[in-house]
Amino acid sequence: MRSDMFSQLFLILLLSICCKMSDVVAANSSKCLEDQKMLLLQLRNNLTCDSEISTKLVKWNQRIDCCQWEGVTCNSEGQVIGLDLSAESFSGSINLLANLKFLSIVRLDGNNLSAPIPEFFAELTNLTVLSLSSCNLIGEAPQKIFQVPTLQTIDLSENEMLGGSLPEFPSKGSLQNLVLSDTKFSGSLPESIGNLRKLSRIELRACNFTGPIPSSMENLTQLVLLDFELNSFTGSFPSFKLSKNLTRIYSARNRLTGISSDWQGFENLKYLDLSNNSISGLIPASVFYLPSLSDLVLSNNMFSGQITELQNVISPLTSLELSSNKLEGPIPEFLFELHDLYGLSLSFNKFNGTVQLKKFTNLNKLVSLDLSHNSLSVDTTISESDLALLPQLNSFMLASCNLQNISFLKNQSKLSMLDLSNNQLTGEIPNWLVEINDGLLRFLNLSFNQFMRLQEPYTIGFLMNFLDLHSNLLTGVIPLPPRAAAYIDFSDNNFSSFPPDFGKYLVTARFLSIANNKVIDAPSEPEVEVDEFISRTEIYVSAILGFVVGIGIIFLPLLFSKRWNQSYNRIIDRFILRIFQQQDQERRTSSSIQMRSEMFSQLFLILLLSICCKTSDVVAADSSKCLEDQKMLLLQLRNKLTYYPEISTKLVKWNQRIDCCQWEGVTCNSAGQVIGLDLSAESFSGSINLLANLKFLSIVRLDGNNLSAPIPEFFAELTNLTVLSLSSCNLIGEAPQKIFQVPTLQTIDLSVNEMLGGSLPEFPSKGSLQNLALSYTKFSGSLPESIGNLSKLSRVELRACNFTGPIPSSMENLTQLVLLDFNLNSFTGSFPSFKLSKNLTDIYSARNRLTGISSDWEGFENLKYLDLSNNSISGLIPESLFYLPSLSALFLSNNMFSGQITELQNVISPLESLELSSNKLEGPIPEFLFELHDLYGLSLSFNKFNGTVQLKKFTNLNKLVSLDLSHNSLSVDTNISESDLALLPQLNSFMLASCNLQNISFLKNQSKLSMLDLSNSQLTGEIPNWLVEINDGLLRFLNLSFNQFTHLQEPYTFGFLNFLDLHSNLLTGVIPLPPRAAAYIDFSNNNFSTFPPDFGNYLVTARFLSIANNKVIGGVLPRGSFLELKGMMADPSLTHSRSDILHFESQSVRSVYYQDRVTLSHKGQDNNSADAPSEPEVEEDEFISRTEIYVSAILGFVVGVGIIFLPLLFSKRWSQSYNRTIDRLILRIFQQQNQERRTSSSSVASWKKASGKARGRH
Repeated sequence: MRSDMFSQLFLILLLSICCKMSDVVAANSSKCLEDQKMLLLQLRNNLTCDSEISTKLVKWNQRIDCCQWEGVTCNSEGQVIGLDLSAESFSGSINLLANLKFLSIVRLDGNNLSAPIPEFFAELTNLTVLSLSSCNLIGEAPQKIFQVPTLQTIDLSENEMLGGSLPEFPSKGSLQNLVLSDTKFSGSLPESIGNLRKLSRIELRACNFTGPIPSSMENLTQLVLLDFELNSFTGSFPSFKLSKNLTRIYSARNRLTGISSDWQGFENLKYLDLSNNSISGLIPASVFYLPSLSDLVLSNNMFSGQITELQNVISPLTSLELSSNKLEGPIPEFLFELHDLYGLSLSFNKFNGTVQLKKFTNLNKLVSLDLSHNSLSVDTTISESDLALLPQLNSFMLASCNLQNISFLKNQSKLSMLDLSNNQLTGEIPNWLVEINDGLLRFLNLSFNQFMRLQEPYTIGFLMNFLDLHSNLLTGVIPLPPRAAAYIDFSDNNFSSFPPDFGKYLVTARFLSIANNKVIDAPSEPEVEVDEFISRTEIYVSAILGFVVGIGIIFLPLLFSKRWNQSYNRIIDRFILRIFQQQDQERRTSSSIQMRSEMFSQLFLILLLSICCKTSDVVAADSSKCLEDQKMLLLQLRNKLTYYPEISTKLVKWNQRIDCCQWEGVTCNSAGQVIGLDLSAESFSGSINLLANLKFLSIVRLDGNNLSAPIPEFFAELTNLTVLSLSSCNLIGEAPQKIFQVPTLQTIDLSVNEMLGGSLPEFPSKGSLQNLALSYTKFSGSLPESIGNLSKLSRVELRACNFTGPIPSSMENLTQLVLLDFNLNSFTGSFPSFKLSKNLTDIYSARNRLTGISSDWEGFENLKYLDLSNNSISGLIPESLFYLPSLSALFLSNNMFSGQITELQNVISPLESLELSSNKLEGPIPEFLFELHDLYGLSLSFNKFNGTVQLKKFTNLNKLVSLDLSHNSLSVDTNISESDLALLPQLNSFMLASCNLQNISFLKNQSKLSMLDLSNSQLTGEIPNWLVEINDGLLRFLNLSFNQFTHLQEPYTFGFLNFLDLHSNLLTGVIPLPPRAAAYIDFSNNNFSTFPPDFGNYLVTARFLSIANNKVIGGVLPRGSFLELKGMMADPSLTHSRSDILHFESQSVRSVYYQDRVTLSHKGQDNNSADAPSEPEVEEDEFISRTEIYVSAILGFVVGVGIIFLPLLFSKRWSQSYNRTIDRLILRIFQQQNQERRTSSSSVASWKKASGKARGRH
C-alpha cells in the first residue's frame, strides 16, 4: 500500500512539473493570430509618431510574430490581451482597439490622443487595467467605464481638459485603484463608493470635487493611499478607523473644518497632510504616537491653543509643518527630542518665550528650520563646542526672532535659503554672509533691518535667485545684482547712484525695485513724500489766502460804496479808452466805453469768485475732520483683527489722538465720513463685519490678508460701492451673486482665493462694471449671455477658474475691452471675433477646449499679446495675424494647426515672441520668419517642418535670445564662415534636438547660453570640456542624451548646471561627479563602470537621479555616497514631489547590492532606492536566457525520469519488479520506526491510564 502511495505521489509530482513546463513553453511559443496582427498594424498606420522617440511602435515588424512585439501581450491562443504603448508620444485615433475584444490591460499613458475617451472601453468584458494618463483627453468621461465589473485599475490623471463625474458604484465592485488627479472631474463623491471593498488607492488631486467626504468610505478596509488635495471637500475629515493599512493621506487645500481627535490604530500611516484647510481646535496629541508617521503637515489652518507637553513620543517624525495657525505658548520641549527630524516649520503663529539655539544640537539631522513671525526671541549665545554640533541646515528662516548677532551662521556651510528680516540688525552686512556655502546660497532676505553698508570686498553668489535688502539704511552705489536673480529688492534705502552696466545683470530678473532711494541720476519722476506734500499744501493755501485778502481790500469797498464804485469805473474807463483808442476809432462813444468797463469788471469779479471757491475747496479738503463714530468703528475693527506690528504699515500707525482721516489707508469725504479703506498687504486675520456700519464706503481694498471666511453679504448693501478688492484673502465658500449686481460697482477683484467658489449672475443692462477679476478661484458654470450688457467692461480676468461652455457671442459687442484672460478654463467652441473691441491689447485664452478661431484678424490695431496655446484649434494659421501693427507676442503652440505657413511679403507685425510648437505644421520654415528683426523668442519644435536650415539665416535675427527647432524633420547646416559666425545672435536658450547636426563647433561663440539641447543628434566621440563650461559655468540646462558620445574630455567642470542629461550614450569609466547645484541628473543607459568617491556629497540639491542600466562593478554602492542623501528633499512647490521621497541615512545602507538605479519615486509609487532594497530588476535579455535555462533543466529532468517511469506505465513485468524493489526499500525504512512506535505506544497507554486516575482523584 505504501509503495503504491509513494508511486502515485511521485507521478503527481512528475505531472505537475510537466504541466508547468507546458505553460512555460506555451507562453514562449504562443503565436499571434493573423487577424490580431492585421488590427495592430492598421492601428500603427493610423497613428502619427516620431520614430526618434518611439521605442515600441517603431519596432513592430510584420515578419515577426506580433506576440513578440514590444508592448504586446498574448494569451496561449494568440489573442492580444495586453497593449502597453505608454510614452510613445503618438497622436491619432485608437478606435481600432475596439476590435481587440480580448484586451485586458490597456496602457496608453503619455500620448496625444486629443479626443474624448472612446466608449468602446466599457464593452471590453475582460478589461482589468485602463491607463490613459497624460493623453490630452477632452470632453466628458463615460460613466459606464467605471462600472465595468472586471475593472481593477483606472488611471485618467494628468488630462486637464477631461471632465466628468463619478457614477453610482455596484456592490462588490472589483476596482482597486482609482486615479483621476489633475483633471476637471467634479461633483460630489457618491455614497456608493463604499461598495468598492477592494479599493486600495484613491488619487483625486487637483479636481473640482465638492461636498463632504462620504462616511461610507470608513468601511474601506483595504485603503493604502488617499489623495484628495486641491478640491473643495467640506465638513470633517472621516476617521477611517477600519483602514488599518493606510500609509499616506493627502487632503490639503480643501475646505475641511474638523478632524478626529483620536488617531490611534494607524500603525502604518507614514504621511499625513491636512494643510491649507480651515480646521480648528487643538492638535490631537495621538498623532505624535503613531509608530510609522514620518511627515505631519498641518500648516495654514486654524489650530489654536498650546501644544500639549508630551512624554515618550514614539512617532519617527522627519518633517513637521505647523506654520500659519494660531498656536501659542512656548515651543514644547518634546519637539527637541525628535531626533529624526529634518524639517521643522513653526512660522506665523503666536509662539512666545525665548528659544536657546543650543537646543537644536539634539536635532543633528535637521535640514530646514523656520521659526519666523512669532513672538519668539532666539538666544544665539552658544559655546564653540556646541556650535560645532548644530545641524548643517539647507534652509534657515529666522525673521522677527529678535536676533542680537549672526556670527553663529559662519558655521553653516550648506545654506541655500536664509531669512534674517525684521531683526533690527545693524552695521555692515558681512561679506562672508553673502558668500556663504561657497556662493551656492539661493535665497537671502535681510529686509527691515538697519544695515548701513556691505562689507568690501563682496561677491554675491552666481546662484542667488532671491535677494531682498529693502528697508535698511544702505548707502552709496547700488550693488550689482546676482546674474541668476529673479527677484531683487533694493528699495527703501539711501543708495545714491547706479553702477556701470547695471542692466546687463538683469537677464533673468522678474522683479526689480529700487524705489525710495536717493539716486540722483535716475530718470524717473521724483517721488513726493508726505511731509513735502503737506508743506507744499500749506504754501499754496497761504498764497491763495494772501491774494484774496489783498484783492479784497480793494474790491470790497466797490461792492458796498457807491462813491468808490464810481471812482473805480472812471479809472477803468480811462484805462480801457487808452487800450482801445487806436484799435476802435469808430466806437468812441461813452456808452460803448461804459459797456466795456462793466464787462471787464464783471469778468474780474467772476475770476475772483472762482479763486475764492477753489480756496474754500482746498481748505475744506485739508480741514475735513473724521466723525467720532467713524473713528470708533475703525478702532473697534483694528482691535478685532490680529496682525503683526513688524509687518503692518497701516494698522500699526492708527493713533487715537490723530484725526482718523489722516490715518494710513483711510479716506474721508468733506463731511468726515469714511469713504475709502485700503488695508491691503497688512497680513491681518479676523472678522471684518464691522465694516457694515461704515455706510458711506465707496472703495474697499483688503488684498493680501487672511480672512479665512466667506465674503460678507453686507458689501451688496453699500449703495456707494465702486471698488471691492479682496484678492489673496483666503476666502472660502460661495460668493454672493448680488454683489456683482451693485449698480455703482466698477471694479471687483476676488482673485487668488483658491477655496472661493460661485457662479456669475445675470447682469443688469447699463451696468457700471469695468473690471472683473476672478482669477485663481473655483468659480464655475458658464458665462451668462447678459455679460454683454456690461458696455463699460474693460478688463475680464478669469484665469484658472472652472468655467465651461462657449464664450458668449454677446461679448463681441463690448467696445471698451482692453484685456481678456480666459486661461486655464474649459471654454469650448470657437473663440469669438471681438471685431468691435478695437482697444484690445491682451488676449489670453490658453489651456481651454477651443476648436476654432476667426480667419480675419484685421482691425486689431492695438493688440500686443495673443495666447491661444494648449487648445484643439485646427486649420491653417490666419495670415492676417502677421499684419497686426502692434502684435509683439503670438502663442499658438500645442494645438492642431496644420498645413504650410504661407510665404508672406511685407510683414509688419513687430513680433518679439513666436511660439508654434507642438502642432502639425509642415513644409519648409517660411523665409519671412527670418525677416522678423525684433524677434527674441522663436519656437517651432514638435511639428513636421522639413528641409535644410542654413545656420547663417539666423544672423538677421540679432535680437534673438531663445530658439527651439527640436523634433521636426529638419537638418541644420552648421557650415558658416567666421565672419557670419560672429554675427549670430547670442542666445540664452538653444534647443536643437533631432536636428541632424554634423558638428557643434559653432557653439564656441555662444557666450550667454543658459539652456542647450543637442539630444538625438548622432554626435560621436568625446564631449568637449568647453561645452560643459560654456558661458563661464553659468549654463543651467544641458541635454546630450541619445547620442554616441564615448567619454568626457579631461579636465572638465560642470559649473552650476541644474539639469544634466547624458543618458543613452556610450560613456565609459567612472560616473562623473554631478554638478553641486543639479536638481535633475540622468546618467542611465551608458557603460559607466565605477562610482567616484563622495558621490552623494554632490547631491545636496538633487530631486531626480538615475544611473540605471550601466555596467558598474564591485557589487555594493559606496557607503560614503549616501552620507548626504538625507538632504535630497523634494521641492514642495512641485506638484508631484514629496519631502520623503529620498530620505537616506548611512546606517541604513547595509550591503545594498548593485541595483543600477537610484531614482526619485512619485508619491504612492514604488521605485528602487538605496534605502529600500527591492527585488532586482530583470532585463529582457536576461529573462529570455533564464527561461531557456529553466526549460532546459525541466526537459532534462523529464527525459531522465521518463526513461525509468515510462516502461512502468506500459510493461507489466517492469511494473511488478519495480513494486517488489520499492516494497523491500520501504519495509527496511519503516521496520525500525514501527518497533520504536510500539514502544512509544505502550508508554503513551501507560501515561493515559495514569493521568486518567489522577483526573478521577481530582
